[in-house]
Amino acid sequence: GQIASCRLQGQVVRADGATAKVDWSAFARFDVTREEMTFERDGITIGATLVRPVANLAVPAVVVLHGGGDSSRADSPPYVFWGDYLARRGFAVLLYDKRGNGASSGDWRSVGFDPRADDVVSIVEALSQHPGIDSSRVGLLAVSQGGWISALAASHSTSIAFVVNISSPAVP
Repeated sequence: GQIASCRLQGQVVRADGATAKVDWSAFARFDVTREEMTFERDGITIGATLVRPVANLAVPAVVVLHGGGDSSRADSPPYVFWGDYLARRGFAVLLYDKRGNGASSGDWRSVGFDPRADDVVSIVEALSQHPGIDSSRVGLLAVSQGGWISALAASHSTSIAFVVNISSPAVP
C-alpha cells in the first residue's frame, strides 16, 4: 500500500491468501512543517527531521525509534506515517536515522544497545531545548527492537516523559 497525507490505501493479504482493500483517511487538524536537524554525540552525527504542527503553542514531542535492521527516516513507510499522523494531531515528531543509516554516521551493528539508547537520550535532551516543544512532554514511540532501546533510554534519563512500544520484544 501507500501512505500519503494521512491516508493509507492498499491491500491486506492474510497468511491464508485472502485479500481485502484498505482505504483509510485520518482527519488532519494541523498543517505541518518539516525541519532538518543534526545531533552530535561522541563523534557520531545523527541526521533527523522534525515534523511539527503549525501552532503558536508549545507542543508535546515524540521521538520515533527504529526496529532492527537497516532503515532510515526516509525509506520506512511506518516512520513517515507516524511523523505525518501525529504532527497533524498536535505532536512534534522527530524521525531520525540510526547510526550508519541515511544521514547518520557510525554503524549500529558495531555498538550495543546502551550507546544507541544514549543517542536517543541526547536527542531528547536537545529536542527539549527546541522552541515550541513542551520539554515536560517529550517521549518515545518504539517499534520492534526499538522497544529495548526505548526502555534503556528511559532508564538513563528523567527527561523522557513516556514510552509507547509497538510490537516490541518482551524478553531480555
